[in-house]
Amino acid sequence: WRKGPDLLVEAAGRLKRDGRDPVLVFCGSGEMENSLRERAKELGVKALFLGFVNQSGLSEIYHASDLMVLPSRQGETWGLVVNEALLHGLPVVVSEGVGSAPDLVRTSECGAIFETGKVASLAEGLKKVCFGGFASERRGACREAVAKFSTRSAAQGIVEAVKRISR
Repeated sequence: WRKGPDLLVEAAGRLKRDGRDPVLVFCGSGEMENSLRERAKELGVKALFLGFVNQSGLSEIYHASDLMVLPSRQGETWGLVVNEALLHGLPVVVSEGVGSAPDLVRTSECGAIFETGKVASLAEGLKKVCFGGFASERRGACREAVAKFSTRSAAQGIVEAVKRISR
């Protein structure tokens, strides 16, 4: 429930009603899987459930996708998957409940941020990213948005903080 996959299925249903034909791919598994399958079927939304995907297998999925959605309702302090998707040049649609949203999601270039828990807002974010005329250069913009959030820059930040404290 916390990750909000049901919100994504409902938003995809709205796109389907608008004449779009979204295909959802879920990585991971959990107690909601059966209800998500059933609801997707009711709405006529194509949905693939891959189950657990090892970290080494995610790159293929990112490269085969048009966007990555993280519809978390709560408790998403950062959402490392956002970094990973952007590094692959993949635009993202995330809820306001995702901690990295204000730092990583440049809404005019590489994604959309929607109101947490709001299906209509998520559907609008999906439309914007999928059908909003994002430039073909967006893969580069996605990578650029996350470039300063590297392991190296994090380490440099820690070193700088230690230096300041020790003064």
